[in-house]
Amino acid sequence: MKDIIVVRAGPGGLTAAIELKRFEPKNNIIILEKSSEIGGHLVSGAIIQRNEYYEYISKYSLKYNTVITNENIWRLTKNNYYNLTRFAPDEYRNKGNILVDIGEICKALATEATRIGVKICTCCAVDGFLSYKDSIVGLILAGGNKIKSDHVIIAEGACGTLTEKIFRHHNIKINKKYVLGIREERKYEINKPTSNNVGSIYHTIGWPSDDNSNGGFVYCYKDKVVIGYVTYLDYSNCYINPYNEFERFKLHPKISELIKGTVKTKYSAKIIAVNDMNNPTVACLHGCTVIGCTLGLMDPMKLKGLHNAIISGKMVAEKYITTTTKMVTNIIDYLTDADMINILKYLIKQVLSFKNMGHWLLLFIKKSTKLYFHGY
Repeated sequence: MKDIIVVRAGPGGLTAAIELKRFEPKNNIIILEKSSEIGGHLVSGAIIQRNEYYEYISKYSLKYNTVITNENIWRLTKNNYYNLTRFAPDEYRNKGNILVDIGEICKALATEATRIGVKICTCCAVDGFLSYKDSIVGLILAGGNKIKSDHVIIAEGACGTLTEKIFRHHNIKINKKYVLGIREERKYEINKPTSNNVGSIYHTIGWPSDDNSNGGFVYCYKDKVVIGYVTYLDYSNCYINPYNEFERFKLHPKISELIKGTVKTKYSAKIIAVNDMNNPTVACLHGCTVIGCTLGLMDPMKLKGLHNAIISGKMVAEKYITTTTKMVTNIIDYLTDADMINILKYLIKQVLSFKNMGHWLLLFIKKSTKLYFHGY
């Protein structure tokens, strides 16, 4: 029996905990979540690929699981737009994928995790880690309490404080770009007819930004609309205000038409990490594994990263910790650093041999496409 701690109850962390518990029910697994409730820091407006949806999520009873039937890619000018949908490669098409509420998914996963014996502790922030001979042996909670473990799985998301401390401790540098996503959830007013755009999604580039790598999105659910704007934080104009850009985006004639008759009910902002092609999908350290969006698994051209976070959680549970049991413990007998790295690389290659081919190809197309749009 092993004591395993999962930091944060996001899609990746919850998936890892569930798969670990299913594989070895005797494992003592605890999830530490800083929010007062699961999904409390998440606002809906997410797309998940249909394969991952039907494999991992469809078994749960969800209110929001709208199939995308209409997809639009626009390049906005100040008062008009160009429809670029037909020029998008098939790899970037979202038609047939599923619009979901990420907070609702996390609550469903948390319910399943609790049912099979995973312990979830809310209002529990992590401030640091305990180490012994360069191995992570536990965590330091925000109140100063210490908790020991055989293994720690970190699924904090972008710019996690614990992840950054561990990376600095081990002198690990990962090349990532950061973007700020601002979004609103807007529900239709009472006695107002709902839109006929249910199942439609709109991705935009161009106005109000001078940088075509920034853009917005509008997702149409059956009883609400989610609108957002994403700004790369490496912009050269120091006077840009991402929130003001978002407000200008909402005032565009075509965008304001899409959200007409709705009122704002929720809003949020989130930092998103965008990975470099050479960066890992899982980071393995002594006594610790970093997974999920911490490593920047989002595809910015599709605005999709949820399925990658879930896959990374399942991969670390089934093909890493459970396959090489010695790698779960802090005292690793007969295994050198080189052995661990070679085993991890082999497992990742076996599990994602075909998926990674498409993933890296998409990253390459993404960079090429971004350079292409910069030419306009």
